Amino acid sequence: MIRAFSLALGLSLLLPSTRAEAQVSSEPNVDFPGVVDVGWRTIVDPMGRQTRQPYFYLASPDDIRRAQQVLTVDRDYLRAETAADVATADRILNPTFIGLDEEGHAASKSDTLARLRRVASDAVDMNRATLRFSDKIAVISGEQTRGAMREAVLFARVYLETKPGVWELVSSTRFRTR
Repeated sequence: MIRAFSLALGLSLLLPSTRAEAQVSSEPNVDFPGVVDVGWRTIVDPMGRQTRQPYFYLASPDDIRRAQQVLTVDRDYLRAETAADVATADRILNPTFIGLDEEGHAASKSDTLARLRRVASDAVDMNRATLRFSDKIAVISGEQTRGAMREAVLFARVYLETKPGVWELVSSTRFRTR
């Protein structure tokens, strides 16, 4: 009888759908190893200058360290697109890179570098992101805005850790929200 009660109590603690509650909640999922939720906050210094800084919700120090590495490379790549910096993009893009834009057009690494030689992209602001790690793979997904229209776009980018602390972009996909 006690074992049955203990089992029922244990199941009642485990079975309520914390996953569903987390999806409805405005708080990010933070209780999974290898998952880091990131938000961006606008910081205003005493001179009135504004910068956007990532805020890492509660996660392990190792996950935060890896997330910072990936976000740094991701920021560098987005800046390279904005500045048409072919050398930086070439360093970050993996030879097997494939990109898919909102229109459904695919681009290889050579296609992407050729486009950057012709024209720079609009600046991108990251609104929210979640990073998921599995061995030497990092997937960053979330929402960003680009261009003068500031249209929100969903994205997913996959990075591969080729050497300790060195991440290369393998795949990039963007989706319109409407």
